[in-house]
Amino acid sequence: MPSHRLNFTKAALLKAPAAKKGSKDYYYDEREKGLLMAVTPAGTKSFYLYKRIEGRPERLLLGRFPDISIENARKLATAAKGDIATGANPQKDKRAIRDEMTFGALFAEYLEKYSKVHKRSWRYDEREVNKFLSRWFKRKISSFDRAEIERLHAKIGKENGLYQANRILERIRSIFNKAIEWGWQGQNPAVGVKKFKEQSRDRFLQPDELPRFFAALANECLTSALVGQI
Repeated sequence: MPSHRLNFTKAALLKAPAAKKGSKDYYYDEREKGLLMAVTPAGTKSFYLYKRIEGRPERLLLGRFPDISIENARKLATAAKGDIATGANPQKDKRAIRDEMTFGALFAEYLEKYSKVHKRSWRYDEREVNKFLSRWFKRKISSFDRAEIERLHAKIGKENGLYQANRILERIRSIFNKAIEWGWQGQNPAVGVKKFKEQSRDRFLQPDELPRFFAALANECLTSALVGQI
């Protein structure tokens, strides 16, 4: 892993060749302490801040060169060092997000630890979540926000009915509540999403339906009377 020290300029960094196969080359900025650029065998160039955090040497990714300029990389490095000085650990936060449970894993745990244990209707939970939410299974649970839940609720309400939309909303809210109960530190994205007002499932005959209803009723009574005479 060859390393070089130089004053970062755009021309100098653009000239940096690709690293040898199986290795990385590191270029350290002489102006901003801890700022470096790593070069891969494919020629990809990335800025990092090299800093000891909580006693461990860490490389904090700042961005790709030349997507971000040298000036901005220096500013990001300075800001990151300021955060670290106040006790923040950006690497720990990134690892926590990387290692965080996916929605699919959370639902599997919800199903086994809660739904199957406490709900006779657990098969409905399994069926409905697989039907409407399976596309979320690979996402980290912190990636959801209320706006997304509201959009899904509205979409299901339009395409599948208000009752179905409200039941899915209830399931989402319950799943995230259990995640919090089990130690997740995030916020429930379904909190604050209002249910649709559901109409009663009891149906009343409309005025134009009454003649047909009474005709059918009279026919039924006549049929019953004739059968009774046989």
